[in-house]
This record gives sequence, structure tokens and C-alpha cells, in this order.
Amino acid sequence: MIWMSLALAVPPAPDDTAALAFQAGMERMAAVNAGLKGCTFTFRSQEYVDGATTDWSTADVKFRVEEDIYMSFTAGPNEGRKVLYRGPDWNGGKFRVDPGRWMPVLSLHPDSRLARRGGRHSIRELPLTRLGAKILTDAIAVRDHPTWKPDIDDLGTQSIGGSPARCYDSRLPKSEDASLYAHRVEICLDDATGLPARLKIWDHEDGSVRLVESYEYRDLKVNPGLTDADFDPDTYGL
Repeated sequence: MIWMSLALAVPPAPDDTAALAFQAGMERMAAVNAGLKGCTFTFRSQEYVDGATTDWSTADVKFRVEEDIYMSFTAGPNEGRKVLYRGPDWNGGKFRVDPGRWMPVLSLHPDSRLARRGGRHSIRELPLTRLGAKILTDAIAVRDHPTWKPDIDDLGTQSIGGSPARCYDSRLPKSEDASLYAHRVEICLDDATGLPARLKIWDHEDGSVRLVESYEYRDLKVNPGLTDADFDPDTYGL
């Protein structure tokens, strides 16, 4: 399992305190995700799309690892929108979306152009577990490479949505391996849960390395006991 891979890692050099702390944070994140059944959080996002940075968007999210996702947008360009996705075996693999503003409910394939318009990810990639796995995969690739060394700064504890989180800035050798997710990642791990509270992603786009993804996961509650009723389309008029 990718989530547990760092647990068997050879630790960084003893004097590389930032890399040691980062690895400990990654190991804790992996352990939490291994036991994760579901979570709720307030999701704030801003992305670089089609040559411009979007306005901030805010949504209340319910997520179960069975690929159940419900999002209710409360601020930003999609305010009033409701979205429900229950995996590839539900609704023909499509998610249901109520655009609001008296528009009809639609069924959209997650990878369709309309579904992904104005965003960098499909709904299947939005849960914090998916992006956390990408960051962990890159950390393992750097660890296992014969010549690469971790390039990490420990940014200390910061307050994100009123909750403390330990933050790290990691530079990655994507110029040498295009399969890496990003050139640079700033990740803040929530003190209470060990899961990401904030992610900032820099990548090469439109001729330069720029900030392309900024995500915050606030008021995070792990394993709150979500049931099928929390993902029933009738509950939300979907």
C-alpha cells in the first residue's frame, strides 16, 4: 500500500531536521489515511486555469472512501451549486449537479469538458486523500533515487482556519523527472488529525513556474460516522 511505504524508509541524515520532521509528518498522514473511512471539511480552493487565477471558492464537503462525495458551494463563482458523486457504479458513472439559479439538475461524466471547465481536477481527484497520495508518491521517489536528496524547509506551526498546522516547503526535481506532480509543494499538516490543512502547488505552466493550486481543508472531522443517508440524492434534491 502506498500509504504505508514511508514507514519502512531509511531516515534522512540526522542533521537534516527539516527532512526528518517532514518524513514523520508523512508517516503520520499515511497511518491516518490507512484507517480513514470518511471525513467532512470546508474546502477552499483557488487555481490557475486557462492563463488566469480563479477567484476563491468555498464548499462544504462530505467524503467516504467508497468514492462518495457531496459538495455544497457556499461562496465564490459556484455559490449555490450542489454536487453528488457515488463512484463509477452509480448513475452510469456520472455525478449529479444542481447548478442553482433555477437551472435543471444535470448528470455529467467526471472527465467531460463541461464537468472540468474552470478547474484543474475532476471531482474524483478533489478529496484530500487523493492529493495527499500524490505528494507521498513524490516523497518516496525522491527518497529512493540514488542521487536526489530531500530539499525541504520546515516553516513551523501556522494557524489555518483557527487551527494549528505544521508546514513544510518541498522543492522537487521535476526538471529531471516529468512524472513528479509538481516543482514545489507547500503542505501544512493539521496538528489534531495529521491530514493536510493546506496545500500549495507550484508547477511549470505558461512559460514559468507559478502557483497553480491553493487548497485549504478547514474544520476537518475524521470518521464522523457518515451513512448512506448523507449521500442520498433525495436529501439534496439531486
